[in-house]
Amino acid sequence: MKQVIGAVLTALGRVLIGILVILVAVGALQQFDFGMRLGFGYAVVVSGSMEPNIHVNDVLIFQAHRKEEYKPGDVVLYIRGEGTPDEMLISHRITSIDGDTLVTKGDANMAEDPPIAFTQVVGRVAIRIPYAGVAVRLMRTKIGLAAAILLVAGLIALSIVLPKLHRKKKTKTVMGEQTIRY
Repeated sequence: MKQVIGAVLTALGRVLIGILVILVAVGALQQFDFGMRLGFGYAVVVSGSMEPNIHVNDVLIFQAHRKEEYKPGDVVLYIRGEGTPDEMLISHRITSIDGDTLVTKGDANMAEDPPIAFTQVVGRVAIRIPYAGVAVRLMRTKIGLAAAILLVAGLIALSIVLPKLHRKKKTKTVMGEQTIRY
């Protein structure tokens, strides 16, 4: 039973480290504006318009695609009110495409959004990380990013050190003397 619990905790730790590494990498790239140049980025969901599929504080990692690759049913992020004080990044599902425009709708909304131009679309959702938005908001600060990097480094160090501490003691008899190896 101890071995099963240990294996589960090890697996969970590795998943957590993987998620944190992804978030730190994406956060660092966004902090220095490299992500958008490479065609990807992330956004933290701030409204419930996509419930129950996408929740407030989920992190959406998106990737830019060619116009022809988008289709109805895709969840995209687009800029509404670009260049205005009300500019915001919206994540909604494509309901229809007509030439250079598309129509989107939040899953929880009753009505479709006004049509938008493909030039407003920044990407399609590739990965959703549930409820990771609080951590990402912290990583948007320099202190938060440094803390996240230290946390990842600490978790990696623990994953190396802990297995060595939990090795079973083995006894071996050598020429009549008992030695203990760790």
